Formats: sequence, structure tokens, C-alpha cells
Amino acid sequence: MRALAESAHKAAAIAAALCAALLVPLAISLSILASAPAAAVASGPTYVLSAMPTASSSTGYYILHQPRGRRAVVRFQLSNQTGSSMKVKIAPVDSMTAQFGGTAFSPIGARVTSTGKWLKLKAKTVKLPPRSTRTIRVTVSVPKNAKPGDHLAGLAAWTAPKTTKRTKTSGGKAGARLTVVSRQIVAVQVVVPGAASQHMTIKSVKPMIAGRGVYLAITQVNDGQLFTKGSGVIHIARGALSRTFSMDTTVPGTSWTSPVFWKKSVSSGSYDTQVVITYDNGQQSASWRGRVTIGAKEAKQITDRVVGATAGSSGSWKRWVALGVGIGIAGPVMFFGLSYLHGIFAARAH
Repeated sequence: MRALAESAHKAAAIAAALCAALLVPLAISLSILASAPAAAVASGPTYVLSAMPTASSSTGYYILHQPRGRRAVVRFQLSNQTGSSMKVKIAPVDSMTAQFGGTAFSPIGARVTSTGKWLKLKAKTVKLPPRSTRTIRVTVSVPKNAKPGDHLAGLAAWTAPKTTKRTKTSGGKAGARLTVVSRQIVAVQVVVPGAASQHMTIKSVKPMIAGRGVYLAITQVNDGQLFTKGSGVIHIARGALSRTFSMDTTVPGTSWTSPVFWKKSVSSGSYDTQVVITYDNGQQSASWRGRVTIGAKEAKQITDRVVGATAGSSGSWKRWVALGVGIGIAGPVMFFGLSYLHGIFAARAH
């Protein structure tokens, strides 16, 4: 019995050593794979900003037909959906055009310089008791020198930013810090009566190296007085490129740059290029013709991007190799260890 107990004790010690031999390589391999910090998940909004239902806000935002030098009052509802009190900041914002059309708004803290200046409100911070709703009164004053046509601004509401704690990787190195700001915006469109028309201009076309490879950065301006949308086509000589792109609604008085993909890699040289954008239901068009040059600077950026992508993929497969090596070392150790244990118990049984 004593001999059997000693054998069992030795077997248990050997089993523990084998488990350690198995787990250590796996832990090393898995620690290589788990080098990225965990991402924080932001909760949904806890408040709601909305336009009060009226004839001028049936679309979910306000559309006002207002002559120059006149004022109008619009009202918004701000609701706290939580069981705790909260403070919500509110401010007017200017509108802008996104990369491929569509409306965007100026960021938090930006000074209003356009239609956003027409919106006036008294409070900048609203205190909301639990499960409550407040009415926000905003005066829209159209300047006497306002141009006829479409003008767009918005009322923004947001809470204080929430910053997550800095995460750390398994190696003790600093990870990432994420700041989450929940913001809601209700648009206010003002239509000033008078003669107005659509017009677009293509200012420039330049190469841009990013993401997938080489893009054409097309800078455009809505220099008319009305919202405009359309579609474009790019032609580069010698069959280097022929591509179409769509353009959603653009805001009068704004400019934007649309990146259109060209190729993963482009040789150095000058390329005859033509860009045509058709708008106003096909009645008008804007065009640009010139040469796009891939010089030494762009060629180096293309080379660096390709080298960086290759290194990134190399690092990825190296991680999987590390995992495979860990399993490859642990597997045989476990196999022979179990065989040894089986021999011990088989001998004691006989």
C-alpha cells in the first residue's frame, strides 16, 4: 500500500509537471495573439432631442420659408430617459458637405460662422430631472443681406464626454484611451425667397495615397444658392481609369473633397485626366481637365504603403506560427508523459 501510494504520489507530481509543460508554451503563444487591448463598448444615448411637431417640422427637422430681415421662433423637446438627473449642453452648429455628398455638421466646440449664427438661444446647459422633458426655444433671425436660396444649420445637444480608463496589454505596455461623446442634432433649413440657382465647380484633382492604394482627391464647391446632387465620371488616358461615382445632396457655400479609388499601385509619370459631374437633373455639368502627376514623393508613399502592408501580414502569420510551435512542443510532451504514466500503473497492477 505504501509503495502504491508513493507511486501515485510520483505519478501526480509527474502529471503536474506535464500539465505545466503543456500550459506554458500555450500561454506564451496565446499571449502573443492577445497583444491588442480590449475595446470599450459605449452605451446608447440616454436623452432625446427632437423638433416639436408643427407644419414646418413634419420631416423631423424644421423647414422655414423666411424673408430677409425677419425672425421666427422654433421649439425643440429635450427628454431625459433615465432615472437620474443630468446636464445636457446645447448649441447651434453650421452645416457642411460630407465626402460624397450628404449633410454633416461642425464638431463640438467649433465657432459658428455661417447659418449657425442665425440661431439664438438663452441657455447653453439644460438641467433635466429624472424622466423629464424640457422645451427649448430658439429664435431664427435671417440677416438683411442674406442671399436667396437654401441655408442650413442645426441645434446640437450632447452630454459630458466619458473617458474610459487606459487599457494595458499583457506585456504591461500602455494601451488605448477612448473618449465617447453622444451628440444629437436636429437640422433647421431656412429658404430665403428670391432668384436662386444651382452651380458646382471642380477646383482640383490630386493623387492621394491611403488605405487600399492610390486615390484621386477631387475637390468641389457648391457655389450656387440651392442644394445640389448629381453623379460624376473620371477618365484617365490610355485606359488607366474609367470610373463613375455618385454625389448626394451638397450644401450651398461649402467645399469638400471626394476620394475616388484609382489603383493599388501606379507608376511614376503624368496622366491626362478628365472629371465631369452632372447635376440639376442632368441639366448642368461641371468639368475639370488636366494632368495628374505621380512624382517622387507619391512614389515613395506607394512603396512605403506596400512595404508596410507586407510587414503587417508577415507579423500576422508569425503569430499563428508561434501558436503552432507552442502546440507542437506541448503535444509530444503530453503524449510521452501519458505513455510513461500508463507504464507505471500497468506495472503496479501486475
